[in-house]
Amino acid sequence: MESALNDVPFAKRLRLLFWNFFKIALFVVGGGYAIILAAEEIFVRKLRWLKDGELLEMLTVIQAIPGLTAGNAAIYVGYRTAGQWGALVALVAVALPSYLIICLVSVGFGVIPMENLYVQGAFIGVRTALSALTIVAIVRLWPKVITGKYSLAAALFTIEAVYFYGTNPAIMLGAGIAVGLICGIRTQLRQSRAALAGKAESGMAELLTLFLLFCWFGLLCFGGGSALMPLYIQELVDARHWLTLHELSDFAAISQVTPGPIGVNLATFLGFRRGGYFGALICTIGLLLPSYILMQIALRSLARWEQSPIVRGIMAGIGPVTVGLMAATTLIYLELSLFTSQLPWGYLAELATGHLKAYEGPFRLCYGSVPVFLLSGWALYKSKCSIMTAIFCSAALGAILCRI
Repeated sequence: MESALNDVPFAKRLRLLFWNFFKIALFVVGGGYAIILAAEEIFVRKLRWLKDGELLEMLTVIQAIPGLTAGNAAIYVGYRTAGQWGALVALVAVALPSYLIICLVSVGFGVIPMENLYVQGAFIGVRTALSALTIVAIVRLWPKVITGKYSLAAALFTIEAVYFYGTNPAIMLGAGIAVGLICGIRTQLRQSRAALAGKAESGMAELLTLFLLFCWFGLLCFGGGSALMPLYIQELVDARHWLTLHELSDFAAISQVTPGPIGVNLATFLGFRRGGYFGALICTIGLLLPSYILMQIALRSLARWEQSPIVRGIMAGIGPVTVGLMAATTLIYLELSLFTSQLPWGYLAELATGHLKAYEGPFRLCYGSVPVFLLSGWALYKSKCSIMTAIFCSAALGAILCRI
């Protein structure tokens, strides 16, 4: 690797970093993991700037730093190949396509005839596919994250606290980090006792609020953009009323099928909605800034960071909470697609206790969404169907089935 890099002038390294990450973000749809695989193909197999399998081996470190997986991966590759300037150039390149494309999409979003029954059905189909996508992600994460009764209890408690009681997801993430940190410190203490001896909602004020909010989101994001959805719902829908839940879910659907990291797409979309091009820019920068700073710190002591019991403890604590947040988001998606209103938990609880009576509330099953849900879930879990293909097919099926 060193010899291959030594043959490339520094300025050319920066140009190649920018161009390749710009192309990856422009043409790769599906989020951080797809971008990592594309970067592995270019920087390992084609350019031979990194060792074979190095990016995948560093996945634990990349996920352990707050921020989006795609952004952290770009920072890692840039830092390893061209130092601090390389990290900055790679991060800008991976975010730039999202900013440009989402701003263009946002300009035309207002002309979409949302009252049209076929358009409504298409968005219901997409939300249904998002429900299936999140469930598939949970199923795949479950054996890696839920490893015992304590992690299972943490995931279930997170679902109950966020979905049923509206607890701020940041509190749950903070609690997960704190518990994991304590466990990691205890492990560190046992391993090395001797070594331990010696954070006007208008005009510039609103833009500043947006920037600080997205810095906060970036600090609490571990892994992909899906983990941010409960935070967006809590802060942007419930607390500030800047968006409705339907608008947020529609934005999430569009972010899934546009090039670039999903988290960056969504941040750019939300920023444009509140502050135009400049709002989109500061939201994107705010989301990526914490991971840029923390990745720089971590990469200076990579070996110690990767093997640190404290880092492993944090990841063990945050994993079940993340799964719980994803599950809570899935329930919200289901209530916007497969069902016609919020699940009647009180009625279901009465049935469970033997109080049999007819249901008279607004809850109904949207029968047209059922085949969309089953087909998209099967395609994403069992086959090699891409996320973009599943989303587009679900939109087409939804337009046909969900409003007839």
